Amino acid sequence: MKKFLLLIAAVVVTMTASAQSKTFGKSQVGAKVEKQKLPDFLLKAKTVNPFGDFKKGLVATPKKQNIQSREDELDESKVLDLWCWADSMASIQGLINMPSSATELRWGVALPEGLMQKYTGNTIDQIAFYTTPGTLTNCSVWVMSLTTGKVVWQQACSLVEFDANVIACENPYTITGEPVMVGYTAYVKSPSVKGYPVASCVYPTSVDGGAYFYYGGWYNTSTWFYEDCYAANFIQCYTSGTAGRKDNDLTVIGTDGLRGELSAGNQQFGAYVRNYGMTDITSFDYTYEVDGNATSGTVNLTTPLGYLGGKAVAVTAVKPNSKGIYNGTFTVTKVNGGNDGAAEDNVAPVPVVALDGGVKRMNVIEEWTSTECGWCPRGIVGLDKIKNNYKNDVIPISVHHWFDHQGDDPLDVPSYEEVFLTYYRGLPDAAINREITGVDPYAVYEKLPSIFNQHCEATLGLATSDEDMGASVSITPSIEFNIDVPAKYYGLAYVITEDNITGVDQLNYYYGKPDSYFEGVDDLKFLQTVTPTDQKADSGTMYYYYQPTFNDIARTIDSPLGDEHLLPACKAGEKVTLDPVVIEMPSSIESSKTDDVNVTALLIDQRTGVIVTASRVKFGESGWAVGINKVENATDEPVIEVAEGAFNVTAENATAKVYTMDGKLVTSATVKGSASIPTFGNGAYIIRVEANGQKFAKKAIF
Repeated sequence: MKKFLLLIAAVVVTMTASAQSKTFGKSQVGAKVEKQKLPDFLLKAKTVNPFGDFKKGLVATPKKQNIQSREDELDESKVLDLWCWADSMASIQGLINMPSSATELRWGVALPEGLMQKYTGNTIDQIAFYTTPGTLTNCSVWVMSLTTGKVVWQQACSLVEFDANVIACENPYTITGEPVMVGYTAYVKSPSVKGYPVASCVYPTSVDGGAYFYYGGWYNTSTWFYEDCYAANFIQCYTSGTAGRKDNDLTVIGTDGLRGELSAGNQQFGAYVRNYGMTDITSFDYTYEVDGNATSGTVNLTTPLGYLGGKAVAVTAVKPNSKGIYNGTFTVTKVNGGNDGAAEDNVAPVPVVALDGGVKRMNVIEEWTSTECGWCPRGIVGLDKIKNNYKNDVIPISVHHWFDHQGDDPLDVPSYEEVFLTYYRGLPDAAINREITGVDPYAVYEKLPSIFNQHCEATLGLATSDEDMGASVSITPSIEFNIDVPAKYYGLAYVITEDNITGVDQLNYYYGKPDSYFEGVDDLKFLQTVTPTDQKADSGTMYYYYQPTFNDIARTIDSPLGDEHLLPACKAGEKVTLDPVVIEMPSSIESSKTDDVNVTALLIDQRTGVIVTASRVKFGESGWAVGINKVENATDEPVIEVAEGAFNVTAENATAKVYTMDGKLVTSATVKGSASIPTFGNGAYIIRVEANGQKFAKKAIF
C-alpha cells in the first residue's frame, strides 16, 4: 500500500505574549525561525514586471500530463493538513470581470521552512486544487524555491475549469526542507461563470504560508475573506516517503529577546510553540536556563491545542549573575506528560542583554505612512508632537510607501521596503526601536515617557562630510560599549532623511468632517478646513488633498538590518572608531537643500533585530547623540564654556576629552575644579565630559 502525505494551505493562529515586561523589550526572535524572505516579485504587489527569475524558470511549452485521480488510501500519520476555509465577512473584487482575451493567472501557496523540514526526503507525487472559471490554456504546475525565487520543478498539464483537478507528477519533486511555493499557472479567458475565482482564506502569522494569485500583479490573499464564494481554492500536495507527523509533536518556533536592568524585578519573555503533531496537546513542561541559573514550569491548556494551533507562553525569567551579553535557552521537556515525538525542534535560544545602569538610550520611532493614505495626516501631526516634546529621547523617521492601489507616493523609499513589510501593521502606523510594533504615532503620545526612560549598552557618535562635491556623504561612526561585546553581535544601518519638504499632495480624509468628529482631537481639526490643493473623484466619491510640510522623511537607508556593517569585538569602556562608510546622496534631494539633510546611524542587535540606540547629525557635521542626556538628575553638572583656542570646564572629578570632527582624540584631562582644555588648532571640535556617571558634550568652531 502506497503511503501519502498531504500538504495544503494553512490557518495558523496568530500568537501574542500574554504578559510582557516594560523594561525587557519584546523582539520577536521567533520571526527568524519560520519567517522566510520572499522573492522580490512577491514582496512587491505593485510592479511593472513582477516575474524576475520566476519568469526565466518557466518552460514555454512543457510536456502535457493527463490528470489522474487519487485512489490510494491515505495513511493519516503521513497527512499534513493545513486547514483552509471560506467566509462571507467581506467582499473582494478579485476577477469578477474576466476579459475575453486570455489573461495569465497564477495561484500559489507558500510553505515555510519549519513546516517543510518535517517532510524532508519525501516526494510530491500529486498536486490537487480547485481551478478558476474560464477556458484554461497553457497550464502548468510548479514548485518554486522561496530562498532563491527560482522554479525548481515544473510540469505542463490540462485543467478543467471550475472543478477539482489532481495532477500526477512525473519525476516528482523531492522535499529538501527549504521553504517553497507550490502553485499552478493558466491563461484564462471567457469564463462560463462570472464571479470570484478563489474562495478560500488562509490566515498565517506572516506572508509565509500565505496564498497568492497573479492578475496584473501578485496579491497576497492571506488575510482576505470572500462572500458569494464558489469553491475553496487551496492547493494539496500528496507526498510519499518515510517522513511525516508524529504523536505529541510540539515545536518551539521562537522566543522574545530580553534586555533590562539586573536591579529590576522579575522579567518575562514570550516563548512561542505550535502543534505539528498527530495528537491534540493539553499540557507541556518547559525549562529556561541562562548563566547557570534555571527555572521550569508547566502549561496546562483549558482548550486543547489542535494541529497547527499556536500558543504564546509568558515565561518568568531567571537573571544572569552579572551584566553582559548571554544566550539563554528555552526547552520543551514534556508533551502531554510524556516525550515529544520529534524532540529535535524543542529548543530555542533566548538572546539576553543584562545591564547595570549605563547610558541613556536614544530611541527611534519609524513611522509607516503614505501620501495616498487619507488617515495618515494624523501620523504627521503625531510625529511632529513626539519630535517637539521628546527631542532628547527619540529620533523620528518617516518612511513612505505606496499605499494599496490608489496611486504612487512621490516620497516612496524603495530601500526601506524590507523593513517596512516586516514591521508595519497598517497605515498610519509606527514601530519603536523595532521592538514595539503596531504603534499609532498620534494616540501613543501620552505613553512614551515610560518607554523612553531606559538605559542601553552603548554610546554612538558620528562624523560626516560630503564627498564628490556633495554627490555622496562619508560617515565615520565611533562607538563605546559599557559591556564586552563579541564580534558580529551588532551592526549599523545608516538613514538619510530630509526636512521641510513642500509641494507634495497628501490625501486628507478629514476634510469636511463634522465638528463632532474632532472631539478630543483638537489638534487635528485644522484638517477639516485646510484648503485643498487637488481633488479626485472615484466611483462618485470626492477625495481631497492638501500640502503639509513633511519632516524627517527617509530618502534612503543603507544596510536596513545592519547586517552589512557588522561591528568587531569591543571591550567595555573602549572607544572604537570604525572605517568610514560612503553613501550616495539620493537624487531626490536637491543640492541646494543639504541644510535640511540629516544622517542617522542605527545600532542594531543582530540576534533580535532591535534598535539598541541611534545617533543623528546634520549633513556635514558631527556629534554624539546619546550619553549627553541624563536618565536621572545629577547634582553637579559640569560647566563647559568656549574660549579662544580652548574649552573651559568646571567640574568635580570629571574626565574631559577633545576630539576632531572625524573622531580623533586631540587631548584629555582630569578636571578637579576648573581646567582649560586646548584644541591645538582651528576648525570644528567636540568636547566630551564624563562626570557623576553621566556624559556631556559640546561642539564649537575655533
